[in-house]
Parts: sequence; structure tokens; C-alpha cells
Amino acid sequence: MIAGVCRTLGISKTPSVFSSPNLRSPIAVGIWRPRVVLPDGLVEQLTPDQVRQVLIHEMAHLLRRDQVVAFLQGLVVAAFWFHPFVRLLNRQLARAREEICDNYVLSCTDPPTYSRMLLRLAELLGSSHYVPTAVCLFTSHWKLETRVAGILNEGRNSMTYLTIRSTVLVVMVSLVLAALAAVTNVSIARDENPVADVPSVDVETVVSTVDGEKILPS
Repeated sequence: MIAGVCRTLGISKTPSVFSSPNLRSPIAVGIWRPRVVLPDGLVEQLTPDQVRQVLIHEMAHLLRRDQVVAFLQGLVVAAFWFHPFVRLLNRQLARAREEICDNYVLSCTDPPTYSRMLLRLAELLGSSHYVPTAVCLFTSHWKLETRVAGILNEGRNSMTYLTIRSTVLVVMVSLVLAALAAVTNVSIARDENPVADVPSVDVETVVSTVDGEKILPS
């Protein structure tokens, strides 16, 4: 089955496929040694066609080197965690990756069948956890019902050719914007008068007026 998936995707070097008891979602992982890791027992709970769909999705990530891009995104988000635009762009890129790899599966499977497989996975595995340099089949920022509705949408964009160069370019643009925003914040902070420059007030000499009468501190 693994060799057949590689032929379908045009992958010349067959990646390794492992299982792990510590995972709750299939992942594509590894920068120097790309591989697919499945949760323990998953293969026994799915039909052969469903396993094939999972492998096509995860190996599509390896074909596109999405795990490398995800690692770079993680570095940018860690460096500019305070910038809302970087966090928003990170979520949008993660969703775009999953949509494109869904399209790889949809090129070999009809939408209702693939949707049922995703629902079955969600039933078996639940939510996933972040794994560095990994791309998970489920993301915490994308509701499953929204994903399934998109898969079943007849007007869905079925492209699978968004290049890594385009994705890296978007990440670099976000990095530049975040850097500019950080410099701007620093400049504004420097232009503001420090609190120490505010003249002190001796409360003993304060005179306040209440109802037109002067009240001196006792």
C-alpha cells in the first residue's frame, strides 16, 4: 500500500511509516529524515481504503516539505509571539496546507468518502497536540465541521500546486512586517516622556476648591 501511495503522488523515495502510542493524530514529521507516524492501533480500526487516504494526505505533506515550512513558522511565531498579524498568518498558512493536502486525497477519492474518513478519525482519536517540525492531519484552529463543509463544496478550489517558495515568501513578509512593527513600538516608547520627568507635587501645599470655598489641608 505504501509503495502504491508513493506512485500515486510521484514520490521516488519511499518514506518510512511508524506508529507511536504517544500520538493522537497522524503526522508527517522530520526535516532530515521525513516520515509518517500513525497512532498505535489506528490501522486496525480503519478500512484499507481509509488507511490509504490517511497515507496520501500525510505523504503529500512530505512531498511538499510542509514540515520544514511549519518549523520555520514556529520560529517566527516564537520570535514575534506578541504580534497578532503573525499569529493570524500562522493559522491561515496551517489551514491552507491542510486544504491542499486534502485536495491530493480528493484527486483519488470522492468527497463524501473522504469526509466520512475524517469523521471516523475524529471519533477514534480526538484532538491532537503540537509536535515540533510536524504537520498534523487535524489542527486546533480549524473546526472539523468547517473542513468537511469545504470538502463537500462543489465549488471548492482543487489546486495542489501552491509551492513552498510561495509559502516561505509569505512567512518572510510576516517576519518583515513584525520587525517593522517592533521597531515602530520602540520608537514610540522612546519619544514618550518618562514618568520621572513629571514634576512632583507637595500635597501639603495643595489647595482645592469645593463649592467655591478654599479648603486648606489640616
